[in-house]
Amino acid sequence: MTALFRPKRIVSWIACLAFYVGLCLAQQNSQLPGKWNMVSLTPDGDQIAWTLSIANGDGKYSATVDGNDGPSAAKDLKVEGSKVHFRTTYQDEDYDIDLKLDGDKLAGTWSGNGNSGETRGTKAAAASAAK
Repeated sequence: MTALFRPKRIVSWIACLAFYVGLCLAQQNSQLPGKWNMVSLTPDGDQIAWTLSIANGDGKYSATVDGNDGPSAAKDLKVEGSKVHFRTTYQDEDYDIDLKLDGDKLAGTWSGNGNSGETRGTKAAAASAAK
């Protein structure tokens, strides 16, 4: 009789584990929405400042990139756990951005137009409430 209940116990443990992992990912993702002050390093050592604004509505993420070319929607945005991927246009060329969330920091790489480099950023301070 005990052998009949073991599969149920295993299924219960798997369900609990899946719930726990999902909860951990949800907590990590809850840190993503907001404005991020980003810097991309060029192969020449120049720093290009830009902002990344991430929103989450109805369980779907959207993002806007704002830099020298003005604001534009991030293309092909994917958020998986603490990883973020999207494409953006800079000086009429498309670039892939791959980032990983670590607390209040994003770090990763950019690539496109035959080049690549490091990208990093910190979450912008929340605007103070109007009094």
